[in-house]
Amino acid sequence: MNGLRLPAARRAPLLLLAITLAWLLAAFLLRDGRAVGLFHDDGIYVAAAQSIANGDGYRIPNLPGELWQTKYPVLFPALLALAWKLFPVFPANAYAFQALVTLFGAALIPLSYLVARRLFRMAENPALAVAGLLAASPWFLGLTRWVLTELPYATAAIGALLLCERTFAAAGRRATGPALLAGLAVAAGCLLKSQGIALAAAVLTLLLAQRRWREAAGFFAGWIPLPALGLGWQLAHADPAASPLLDYYLSYRSSMLDFAAGGGLGQAATTAGTAVAVFAQNLGRALLHFSTFLALPEAMPGGLRATLIAALLAAGLALAWRRGARLTALFFLYFLASTLVMPWEPLRYLIPLLPLVLALAALAFESAALRMAGRNAPDGEIVRRRMRLARSLALGVGLVACAIGLGREALTYRPAAVPEYVQWSAPWRDWQGFAETIDWLRAHTRPEDVVASPLDPFYYLHTGRRGVRYWFHNPQTYFYPAHAAPQLGSVAEIAPELRRLGVRWLIREPALQDFYAESAAADALALELVASPLTGGRLVFRSRDAGHFIYRLDWPGAPDGVGFPAGGGAPVAGPRPAPISIARGPGAR
Repeated sequence: MNGLRLPAARRAPLLLLAITLAWLLAAFLLRDGRAVGLFHDDGIYVAAAQSIANGDGYRIPNLPGELWQTKYPVLFPALLALAWKLFPVFPANAYAFQALVTLFGAALIPLSYLVARRLFRMAENPALAVAGLLAASPWFLGLTRWVLTELPYATAAIGALLLCERTFAAAGRRATGPALLAGLAVAAGCLLKSQGIALAAAVLTLLLAQRRWREAAGFFAGWIPLPALGLGWQLAHADPAASPLLDYYLSYRSSMLDFAAGGGLGQAATTAGTAVAVFAQNLGRALLHFSTFLALPEAMPGGLRATLIAALLAAGLALAWRRGARLTALFFLYFLASTLVMPWEPLRYLIPLLPLVLALAALAFESAALRMAGRNAPDGEIVRRRMRLARSLALGVGLVACAIGLGREALTYRPAAVPEYVQWSAPWRDWQGFAETIDWLRAHTRPEDVVASPLDPFYYLHTGRRGVRYWFHNPQTYFYPAHAAPQLGSVAEIAPELRRLGVRWLIREPALQDFYAESAAADALALELVASPLTGGRLVFRSRDAGHFIYRLDWPGAPDGVGFPAGGGAPVAGPRPAPISIARGPGAR
């Protein structure tokens, strides 16, 4: 039997390789290129990548006017552009984009082991269990279907965190060269996700608190140029004359709480109260999401789960601080705070913290096991035996959880349906309705037509028709307070903006009723818009599943078949399509 045991030096690398390969296999089997664009943000990233790959610059080609992209950092679309260059046909290249995201995720599995082993100084078996639990997480595996920055940023951030912890571990060091390189590594994360500033703030806080001025200056000198260039790009290419409907695409202004100074002290107090309410509600939601990361039973009352996870993470952070991983603890707290102040459901933005949540929880459990092993133990050898057993059990739990988690996702996969956000077992949507809508747009609209829809980047990628969402972006009304009523704007406000942007078609999609927080309100607004005399809406298409409706907007006072281009210029004449019969089928009403 001894001959079958792995050498100690090879055991961890081989197990990590096995876990990573199993996760990659599951991600490969569950891939689905049709998902690209359905999240909306992912469609914007891919469209920008297309613009870069075609040599048109960093633009948003799916918008009327193809405006400059001034909201998202450039590195992720630039990486996607490389994939687009190699595979230039959409949607066939959707798998290449998903593969890129998946490779970043695969790299995060061994990095999570290194966090537990090197930063938290955990034993090998519990550290391997952390890697196994990460691979088992449906939230982690689910993001391989969406072309989003969460997995690339998480990998870049954890890698930079390991580098920074190593660089700044010795308080007596004063070398600026390694600090400069650490700053560059952190800056790369900022070019993937704006929240990357949380790690830079954590490093500077630690160095300045320890009065390590030279290293702080070196780190800052290495970090600041790239974010400064990004900010300069945004300021130089901002378009103040753009329609309010485009605010969501061009900046984070409409994605943040409104702290406008024009309301006096009363308004300031109200806004501050709203900010506190948002932070508190997000904190509660974050703790519940963390509890799902750790697979706490949902049958347990939410308040109890939130309390348990808060205590567990607090204990883990305290232990990490005492073991020297102070930068990691600061980064966790800063990144969490940056997520909680945004008026958004925090789940997606917490994914980069998933490896740290698992490692902190494992650290707290390992410390508790050590204390329990020392109780009533007559000598140290018994304590060591108990700890070996506890650590072996931890490894077993991690590997079993990994096998069960990946197997469950494979068994519940349905290739004929559109994937849900991250949980494959949630209700499924019929892809056929999307396919029918795409085919109709290709056949009955002109390439220069502008389409208003909830999934404008998705339809742009599939048909080449530019578009925009037909509501104002106001996320703080989507989630706060709980079960809030989204405020999307009125027909009187929105119709003139749609006309100004040259919108000729509007897609209403009841199939998305529960997909976005504002979906139901957006569907109701669409019905109001097409029924209004301001738009002259006329139904021309209904998918057989009654999940997708297309309306032609015949603007009052406009010549037959005339649209209005973005910017309010001269009208562009074009042939009016022949009347289209409404497609009917099962479920049509």
